[in-house]
Amino acid sequence: MSISSRLERVHLQSEEVTAGSTSCANDKGNALSLLDLPVEIFLHICSYLETSTLVHRLSLVCKRFYLILQDDLLWKARINKIWPSVNYPILCPG
Repeated sequence: MSISSRLERVHLQSEEVTAGSTSCANDKGNALSLLDLPVEIFLHICSYLETSTLVHRLSLVCKRFYLILQDDLLWKARINKIWPSVNYPILCPG
């Protein structure tokens, strides 16, 4: 599965959660929040945060963040960045 199709799948899942739940809804009218960002930009912002912050704090904010942060591609990319010599494949072969 390509990176763009995986991101699209995560984006669609998070949109379903946001549409079906008001727990993450933006109640401030026109004010912008992290929930308004495309998944790719949200993940770019997450790349600057520590792993413990992502797991123990940000993933607990709402279901949308939890689903986005559960994607294996995010964690495989982090592993490759931290330990490039591990040679952990980002994409599945084949």
